[in-house]
Amino acid sequence: IATAVGGNPEVLADQRAGVLMEERSSAAIVECVKRLFSDYPDRTEVRAYARTFDWGPTTQGQLSLFREALGIQP
Repeated sequence: IATAVGGNPEVLADQRAGVLMEERSSAAIVECVKRLFSDYPDRTEVRAYARTFDWGPTTQGQLSLFREALGIQP
């Protein structure tokens, strides 16, 4: 269960990953917990979904940004 802020919507774009809260309230938390337990995600599917994420592009983007900021040519 996560709130719809920052990168959370990207990570939870697929229902196999969990439940995304649209509203930040105690009632929304209760509703999301109920939803999660009524349709609990399969561990194999969650693992397969998680494996689609890769730090490589993020790392390369950060390195590129740092090089640009420092005036270093790749």
